[in-house]
Amino acid sequence: MKSKKIITIENLKRKNHKKNIDICLTHGVFDFLHVGHKRYLEKAKSYGDLLIVSITTDKYVNKGPSRPIFNEYLRAEMIASLEAVDYVILNDAETAVNIINQIKPNFYVKGKDYKNLKGDLTKNIYKEKNAVEKNGGKIVFTEEIQFSSSSIINNFYKPEAILNEIKRLKFDPKYFSEMCLTSLKEISSLKVAIVGEIIFDEYIFSKEMDKPSKENIHAVNFKKKENYLGGVLAIAKNLSQFSKKIDIYSSGSFNLVEKKLIQSIKSNFKNISLNLEKSDFQTIKKTRILNEENKKIFEIYYKNGSNKYSKNKNFLKTIERKFDKYDVVMICDFGHGFFCKKVYEKIIKKIKKSKYKCSD
Repeated sequence: MKSKKIITIENLKRKNHKKNIDICLTHGVFDFLHVGHKRYLEKAKSYGDLLIVSITTDKYVNKGPSRPIFNEYLRAEMIASLEAVDYVILNDAETAVNIINQIKPNFYVKGKDYKNLKGDLTKNIYKEKNAVEKNGGKIVFTEEIQFSSSSIINNFYKPEAILNEIKRLKFDPKYFSEMCLTSLKEISSLKVAIVGEIIFDEYIFSKEMDKPSKENIHAVNFKKKENYLGGVLAIAKNLSQFSKKIDIYSSGSFNLVEKKLIQSIKSNFKNISLNLEKSDFQTIKKTRILNEENKKIFEIYYKNGSNKYSKNKNFLKTIERKFDKYDVVMICDFGHGFFCKKVYEKIIKKIKKSKYKCSD
């Protein structure tokens, strides 16, 4: 990140700002910067003396495949380049509530599309409004010209491959859109089981340094690290937006830190249930080292335990007892030894009467 305006919340709180100044806060993705953003932020600054922009980090951007187009650091750099903006903060959360509670802005500024609070399908605007008012601030809505980044991207940057495929299949775009929405509604009522390995993904963000003079190796300066749940848990999190009920089946011998990460699924996703059998099956962790542009330099695999899920008699009994009740079973084989021929055959046998096919 190349601007002094881009700052952590901790460093911002250490700043000795003058007393009795009005602080304004805005929050958003800002993936595709356009004139609407510029005018909106200029108007936001007019409400007070200091404008802070909170930017949603990549993992919480929920705008469809291949989004965000620009990673969080590039988005922060673009916003920081605007004269009206005093500080930019990367907000590692779904809402701005945590930032609001720490900054306690006098004004929390949103665009006019949020004026009708019921129009926010996520309902996050209610949480943010409550946090602002609880901290003695006021939520205000601008009336500036608006453009939707998503609409611009969808209308002017559609992948040609998708358009060509739609034309080849002779789909009417309107019919195609309605068909997609109908399909999403249909799958929302299905009972889904997801079977496979749990993987822990660790991302280490770094800054590449010059190569050492005596060795032909990479040298990086550590910046921060982030941990994510991968494998079947990542798939379940994505699918939870569309399906009312998801059951996860996996196994392993997890340590306390890993168990805590896994259990976070329960508290954050009420429609996901965990069915984890304790066994000697290996714990899988992947560490990726990223440079400033979020490109992988190299990765490290950690595997602790047996590379075969050998004690699967109980799991075979579970399949026999439960799997005929599911509409869809997703077999997620990441190639780490969780599945064997018996498990495959048992699952396929139990769900063969379903109108939905088993997938891997």
